[in-house]
Amino acid sequence: MDITPSGWTLQVETVELLGAERLVHARLGAENLTLRLDASLPAPAAGESFCITPRADKLHWFDAQTGQLITTA
Repeated sequence: MDITPSGWTLQVETVELLGAERLVHARLGAENLTLRLDASLPAPAAGESFCITPRADKLHWFDAQTGQLITTA
């Protein structure tokens, strides 16, 4: 995931400061997302919007019913 000028627009709900990284809890439409950002990057604040471009090699998809990781071949 890269913070970019365009891409998926996220609405920040909360930010957890964890020392060397931050967890950003955000919404993409009706979906909840949690992003892990390096602490050296500027942190968005709760209520702000920002854009990301996902990196396919860093995405993890889970089944909403079972919570199991969805793997692709």
